Amino acid sequence: MVRATLGQVNNDSKVIDLYNLPFKVVGKEIADNFSLTNRVTNGVWPSTYSFMPHSIPDMAATVDHGPNVNVAVFRLAGYAAECERTFFMEKPTKEEELHFNQMMTARNIMLDMLRPGVKASEVETKVRDYLIDQHLTTNILHRPGHGIGLNNHEEPTLSLGK
Repeated sequence: MVRATLGQVNNDSKVIDLYNLPFKVVGKEIADNFSLTNRVTNGVWPSTYSFMPHSIPDMAATVDHGPNVNVAVFRLAGYAAECERTFFMEKPTKEEELHFNQMMTARNIMLDMLRPGVKASEVETKVRDYLIDQHLTTNILHRPGHGIGLNNHEEPTLSLGK
C-alpha cells in the first residue's frame, strides 16, 4: 500500500485522493477483511504538515516538493503498527538534505542503542545530545520512539524518566 501510494503521488496530489488510494488498490481485501480488529489507514501529509505526522492535514491540501510524509497505520488481528516515510517530489535543497540527514543520524543513534539492558532514558539522552550538538533543540517535537502492539502508540517509550 505504501509502495502504491508513493508510486502514484505527484505534485498537486490532494490529501483526500491519496487517503482514498488504498481502497482503490486493495479495496476488495480491505472490504473482505474489515472488522474492528482489521483496519488500514494510509495517507500523505504534505510538507506544511510533515513536521508533525500525528496531526490531521486539511483534506484539500496538496502535495508539494516536500518534505512530505506517507503515514500508514495498520490494525490486524487486534495488533497495531505504523509506518511513516519522508519523501520529496523534487531534488531537496542543500538545507533540506542536511536536515534529512540529521534526522537519519538521530534515528541511527537510537537504533544502534536498542538492546537489552539499555535504559530508554539513555537512548533519549544520547539522541537529544546529538540534536543539541546540531543546534536543533527548538525542533524537538517527539520522543525518539515508542512501542507498538495492541495500539500503535504504547509503552515502552524511549523518553527521559523511563
